[in-house]
Amino acid sequence: MTYSIVDIRKTDTCLKNSIINGINQSTKSIPAIVLYNELGLQYYEKVTYLKEYYLMEAEIDILENKAGQICDYIPEGGSLIELGSGALRKTRLLLDSIEKQKKNVTYYALDLMESELKRTLSSLGKFQYVKLVGLWGVYEDGIEYASNLSGELHKTIMWMGSSIGNFSRDEAANFVKTIQDKAMNPGDLFLIGIDRRNNPDKIAAAYKDPKGINTKFVMNGLNHVNTIFDQPIFDLNNFEHVTMYKDDVGRHESYCKVKNDTTLEFKESKDNPKTVIKLKKDELINIGYSHKYNKAETDALFDFSLLSYVESWTDSQSLYDLHLVYKPPSHFTRKFDSHN
Repeated sequence: MTYSIVDIRKTDTCLKNSIINGINQSTKSIPAIVLYNELGLQYYEKVTYLKEYYLMEAEIDILENKAGQICDYIPEGGSLIELGSGALRKTRLLLDSIEKQKKNVTYYALDLMESELKRTLSSLGKFQYVKLVGLWGVYEDGIEYASNLSGELHKTIMWMGSSIGNFSRDEAANFVKTIQDKAMNPGDLFLIGIDRRNNPDKIAAAYKDPKGINTKFVMNGLNHVNTIFDQPIFDLNNFEHVTMYKDDVGRHESYCKVKNDTTLEFKESKDNPKTVIKLKKDELINIGYSHKYNKAETDALFDFSLLSYVESWTDSQSLYDLHLVYKPPSHFTRKFDSHN
């Protein structure tokens, strides 16, 4: 075996409670994490191969042309920690570049599913200089693990794919600030992919493709809820996937829309009382956001997070950016200013 996997999962995060509470609000939602079971991760990988899903191609475009420049900043003997590693198509470009530079680096791939870690890490083959380690857990587990790595080792933390967009701007700022606070030492690097506020039609097409792969991805999330509760909570035939992009706030929104009045019944369990939730025809359940960033919003994010620019790279169509920032030796606390 050319890799190892470490189970860093902590205790149950009360996902069932989060699901019930989210649906039981006037503005209804389901935690986006339900999208990413084993089948969901496979659907998402298919989404990234769609020509409409420009984010992946833009990020690959940057890495195909600039991976060497990025890896110049990663020192010998350092560690590379990726939050939400996914299929590793784009990460492979960085690892190949590190290998060409003959740097001994340990790459840590964090993901939700052990089976996907095994599949993707085994697809990389064997490196002479890069050591491969899978981390089985969620973001919070990965941050804690990174914080416990030797303080003498230089760390580069990666958060690619514009995954930051799944958070509200306030949540994103606080999350990146947490990474800086807990997982980074002065001089450590943070490489992050962020999608721009592009043409609304282009953004809309990326999340509602003609082949319906995005829709299968979302509807599988409802089916995953049924599996989590071991109950037929959702009748998938009574829901449809709808999306919208709000250009004024730079946010794409994904929903499950109720076709006909229905009742969701969560049976009593040792952790939850019986809960009955009535849904009206045309009611919407949010299942994911994707925020887009202009330069001022990106600058505000890093300013609040107390991170300083090293360098930024843009794809050939100026749709998407990779930013490399670092934790300076000293800083002053700032307040994040967000309006959405």
